[in-house]
Amino acid sequence: IGPAPPQVADLARAQRVRLAAPRAGVVSVKRRARKWRLSLDPTSSPSSNLGEALTGWSGAQVSPEGEITLPIGNNGPELERVLRFLKQVKGKD
Repeated sequence: IGPAPPQVADLARAQRVRLAAPRAGVVSVKRRARKWRLSLDPTSSPSSNLGEALTGWSGAQVSPEGEITLPIGNNGPELERVLRFLKQVKGKD
């Protein structure tokens, strides 16, 4: 059959982001208009690592309602970067 098309790999990486999100206190993950939007769990306190993780992502924002906006470029590397961001937010808390 041959190798899977690149879209399949992108889909698998996007699914990894959705699976990693709850461990970082994120209850909703959306990718819209070249941005990832991550909603923090309103019933728990944000991770102490959140501020540091946000400063490492140029253009990242967090709203008073707990929605994190991460601007993105191309799918492949950005998906891996979002995974690293979630891992950093999770930390050891």
